[in-house]
Amino acid sequence: MSSFFDQVRDGLAPRGYEVVRELASGGMGTVFLARQIGLDRLVAIKVIRPEHHTAHAAERFLREAQALALLAHPNIVRVFDSGEAAGIPFYVMEYLEGKTVADHLVSGPLDRNLALKLGRDLLAALEAAHNHGVVHRDVKPNNVFFIGGSAILVDFGIAKRRTDQGDVDTPDGPRVTDPAAVPGTLDYMAPEQLAGGDATETSDLYSAAMVIYEAYTGRHWNDAARSGPLRTWAGVPHRVARVLRRGLEWAPPDRWSDAASFRRALWHTRVRTYQWRTFWLTTGGLAAGAMLVMLFGPVSRAGPTLEVQLDRFETSGAAPPWLPDSVTRALIVSLGRYPDVVVRPAVLGARLRRRTVLGGTVASTRESLYVTVRGPGRPPLLVARSGSLGRLPLVVDSLADDLFAELVGLSPIDSAVRPKTPGGRAAFLRAEQLFVQARWGDAYAAYGRAAAADTGCKLCFWRQAEVGRWLALSQDRSVIDPHLGPISAFPPPYQSLIRADTMPFAARLDTLTRITERWPDFLFGQFRRADELMHRGPLIGHARAEAIGPYQEVLRLRPRFGPAWEHLAWIHIAEGDSADAASAMDQYRASSESSDARTAGVRALLELAFAFRFQSEREARELLNILLGQVEASGFKDLDAGARFLPYFGDARGAIEFGRLLEERPSFQRSALTAQALGYVGVGRSDSARWVLRRLADRYRDPGLGLFAAELDAVLAFLDGDSAAAGRWPSVRQSLEGYASLRLESPERRRRAAWMLSVGARR
Repeated sequence: MSSFFDQVRDGLAPRGYEVVRELASGGMGTVFLARQIGLDRLVAIKVIRPEHHTAHAAERFLREAQALALLAHPNIVRVFDSGEAAGIPFYVMEYLEGKTVADHLVSGPLDRNLALKLGRDLLAALEAAHNHGVVHRDVKPNNVFFIGGSAILVDFGIAKRRTDQGDVDTPDGPRVTDPAAVPGTLDYMAPEQLAGGDATETSDLYSAAMVIYEAYTGRHWNDAARSGPLRTWAGVPHRVARVLRRGLEWAPPDRWSDAASFRRALWHTRVRTYQWRTFWLTTGGLAAGAMLVMLFGPVSRAGPTLEVQLDRFETSGAAPPWLPDSVTRALIVSLGRYPDVVVRPAVLGARLRRRTVLGGTVASTRESLYVTVRGPGRPPLLVARSGSLGRLPLVVDSLADDLFAELVGLSPIDSAVRPKTPGGRAAFLRAEQLFVQARWGDAYAAYGRAAAADTGCKLCFWRQAEVGRWLALSQDRSVIDPHLGPISAFPPPYQSLIRADTMPFAARLDTLTRITERWPDFLFGQFRRADELMHRGPLIGHARAEAIGPYQEVLRLRPRFGPAWEHLAWIHIAEGDSADAASAMDQYRASSESSDARTAGVRALLELAFAFRFQSEREARELLNILLGQVEASGFKDLDAGARFLPYFGDARGAIEFGRLLEERPSFQRSALTAQALGYVGVGRSDSARWVLRRLADRYRDPGLGLFAAELDAVLAFLDGDSAAAGRWPSVRQSLEGYASLRLESPERRRRAAWMLSVGARR
């Protein structure tokens, strides 16, 4: 009789798998390393061990494969295939080439930042599992791989599925687990599991808290808990300890109620430095503000935002009881599409100062709907809309458009700035909607049409200039500025924002911070500050992640503000935060579909960055080919910009793949090779990067490319500590000296070469 390995190898060969060797064996299964011949990739294949191949074991094995297939998440091992070969049940999953958390802990505790990221990813995995009704029941360091700074949860062999009918161990049958047995690993069980009780989501969270604690300290929680309170939490940051204490509470009701709450609380501990900075800035600001009030009287916080309080709609005649609340909520959302309007529901019937109070009635027959909104003014503001009850969202959207057109007259923004003609107002209203949906190209064109329809609309010109700046369009200020001046017609927040454009970056950021402190509901102030922190903050020592808080402030004002979700997706992808990136991407996709070429290009770039960062290489390549065709069809011309941008997201592989694909198109070869060079630098293949850059310089005979290659050589020689790098420096120096002395070159390039020489000389 052939060995079990031979049986597995021979049985899987017809399915296109070449079994290489055994990876691990335990419980009821054995895992083999194999090569999937058709896709030329390594995979892990789990099979039932012969001595455990019973009907119940096969049921459990099938359940495990189905549970994993259900959980498509970047922090959970993926299943590609399943079936039966030569009578042996099997399933094929992602091959993880790296160490488990247990392997890492052999050398001691993890770095604090890595331990935090581990906890974040592990809880994101459990959040996804629990949302699909799956309880893992065996969370422990051996079942969590930690590769490249990302955690991946594996081994759902004893997982339990929850259904509407109760807990089951198989999809269609009764409990398979022996009631006398306690599934899981004793050292990482929650107290209720050890007592023989049922395993729940909170049991998983308790086990996860033990793993995270061990990552910080290198000590098992049960051992540490016996060492006294002072030693127990040694090595765990205070804020993290506070979160973990709740996760490790003995009674399940005292723990975190769900993985999402636990994850958010843990991840928020990473901003302590920034919170202290904010504390001192706020303290100083309060002191300064108190002094100003003492000397000059109260400072006005009135901004350009029209604050609307929407009372609950009343019924007029027959109407379903749910209809007034539905109309009220839908109108709040619809009016939120306009940047300079903040809509809030009534608070216990109170009339809050500086707010325009609106109310209304709603009536319906069997098929029809009639909505009326009344507001202040003489005569009172009155807007009405009718339509089909089955088309309630469309009726409310149309009502919001009409209402906004009327509310513009009540805006704190001076009429000298706003559009005054009917055509200008209609075009401006459309542009505002497009902007909130992050449809950049469409919004830029629409603001241009509004400005053309009403040349006195200073706000139209300013909005178009802002969108153009975010699109990195080259704009002639000598043409734009005459339409903005004198800026005294703008409200004070806008004046401060316009003046900030002329300031050096550090002073500009300080000004934006003061704007957001004085006018916290000024959407453009909050968004511009977040934008500056994200794109230019790192140039003066700010972490890119510092922009997350300001973007969240924007979303406090406008929960559906597409540009904020777009930028948050950029940050979370670049930071490697898969769960928050996925959430931001979902919100961004929901903001609106657009055929606008520029928006299509940005969205495709984010989709690619997410795929290459968090999904398999095969999936990312497939998506690249699909999106490339879609973006080309949209008319987007700067495809090569996407390839060059991918390293920004920590996605060097994507830059290389995208560059190779674009190299086949003659018009993109230069940028394609540049992207490949940057990608090779990102993956540490400096020789490949230098080779690509030499190809670039030789092919295009461009001194700028030659200087770029020399600069890269200089950086690598400067950073590498080996003798080979030192031996390269004389030739690199000679090349840089040649560029520094060229008279025909631009002063900027000569300065670059001279600066790199001075840096390299310090080596």
